Amino acid sequence: MKTGGGSDGEYRIWAGEEWEGLFVRSDDWYYGDEGEDTPRKPAKPDSSFVGIRVYRSPWSSSLSWVDMEGLQLSGFGGSRDDADASGELYIRQGAEWLHNILRGLCALRVREPDRALDRLPQGRGWVIISELGGEDEEDEIALQRWDLDHFNIQDFQLAWRDEDGRLIANLKVHHPAHPFYLEAEVDTTTVVDNCRKTMKKDEMRNLKRADPGDALTWIVAAEESVEVFKRRRADAEANFQRIREALKKVAALHTLDELCGSLDDAELRGRLGIELTKDGEFAPADYRIRRQMLGDVEVSVGTPRTGGRYWLLANAASGEVIRSNQ
Repeated sequence: MKTGGGSDGEYRIWAGEEWEGLFVRSDDWYYGDEGEDTPRKPAKPDSSFVGIRVYRSPWSSSLSWVDMEGLQLSGFGGSRDDADASGELYIRQGAEWLHNILRGLCALRVREPDRALDRLPQGRGWVIISELGGEDEEDEIALQRWDLDHFNIQDFQLAWRDEDGRLIANLKVHHPAHPFYLEAEVDTTTVVDNCRKTMKKDEMRNLKRADPGDALTWIVAAEESVEVFKRRRADAEANFQRIREALKKVAALHTLDELCGSLDDAELRGRLGIELTKDGEFAPADYRIRRQMLGDVEVSVGTPRTGGRYWLLANAASGEVIRSNQ
């Protein structure tokens, strides 16, 4: 399918019942916007959709996978535990930027509390911050953030919804399969109400930044430090060892198919004779055993958002590790 006029624009190639592509920023900034008429659908983990998106312009062209599996396989030039020279996680820098944008959006609502929902900034990229301004030149530069690795304003997407008269701003960066995905939302009506109680009208009219406080909800937040990822890897490694030992003990008692599945299945855990702690870095449902073509098994846990997908390929009967990424 082709969108746009002439030979330039966007081409979509896919297999599946309908187009379900996740947004991926184009190398050409001009074609990097979905547009307000583009349907935004949540990712379907079990979808059979596979697709790519091709951009062509007089200046450049690019091809990107736009399905979950393709995005994970093609890589992102970095992992969620990447940090700068000081040791600060880039994901925390991205979260700071996202929070600052929400502060600006809250202030816009305080300045213009009666502005209609359809007149509020929404969509992707620069349109989000075009009306936010800054308290001073330094604050203006901080809002635009040209200095971040893994984050660009084109990666941000803003949407609003009305919940019984309360206007909720939802701001996300990247997409759910991306290692640097973040998402937060603010009940901006609560922020407006709080400011009315504590500020004078002229202060509200000139406000450039408003802290959301308890009105802010992080749906996917940044990790505290690189230590979180170290704990996740260590937890995965220890549980992989336990799972391999369990498989070796019961391999002769059950068919291989009976020993495969997600470890949130109580019957599967019973056949394996194993219980995973509920306070670990990963939930039992995150661990999965899959049968392989030649009779071995893959044990896996994690996603790009948790710092990567950890896996090993093992012989179920002997417990021997054939290959792993740890």
